[in-house]
Amino acid sequence: MEALLYLVGLSSYMNPEIEKSRHHLVNELRHKLHTSTVAPKRKELLPDVANITLAPDNSASLVRLAEDSKTAPYILAKLAEHDNHEVRMAVADNDRAPYSAHRSLAQDPHDDVRYRVAENYHIRPDLLRMLMDDENPYVAVRAESTLARIQQA
Repeated sequence: MEALLYLVGLSSYMNPEIEKSRHHLVNELRHKLHTSTVAPKRKELLPDVANITLAPDNSASLVRLAEDSKTAPYILAKLAEHDNHEVRMAVADNDRAPYSAHRSLAQDPHDDVRYRVAENYHIRPDLLRMLMDDENPYVAVRAESTLARIQQA
């Protein structure tokens, strides 16, 4: 069900006209998936979300998806594994990303991704303390200042 809703949401990023009928389509999908005749076949209806979210040719759409505050945490976790660092940076900024995604992004090989994690005020303090020891001095200083601001609040 969530995978189908994700696909509907992703398609609205690619074609804004689809957004108009999105609400109707989502309600229809919910109804069909919850009826007794369709429920046993539910697994057959779900596409392989992992391959869709990690497709390298639609990075701009995936950045917008990763920035969206309504994106499901499990999708953000998949996007945190994307090859494009801009997609990973957008996940680092998203407050709904799960702890596991932020933890892997705090160890990302790309400095800009780690910097984005270090400047996020919704990151747990243990990750900020880890980033304070980062090899990049900009990341380390930013993590320290973010942690100081969190502790002052």
